[in-house]
Amino acid sequence: MLMMLIIFLMKLFLGFLQVEHVIREQNIMAANEIIDLFCELIVTRLPIIAKQKFVLWNLLVLSILHVLKTGL
Repeated sequence: MLMMLIIFLMKLFLGFLQVEHVIREQNIMAANEIIDLFCELIVTRLPIIAKQKFVLWNLLVLSILHVLKTGL
């Protein structure tokens, strides 16, 4: 009986580890998607930035805030 309980607890622990790994992978994929979308946003705004004599840091900050606000 004790051996069955130990085996059950080991399987339960391994299941928790696998779920934790899946959640971590999903979070990494979501973070990569956010970074990808932010890069696309910067690329689309590069013509505007290139026309400026100096890089407008507030444009970059606004872009970052937009991405963080929309969660994209």
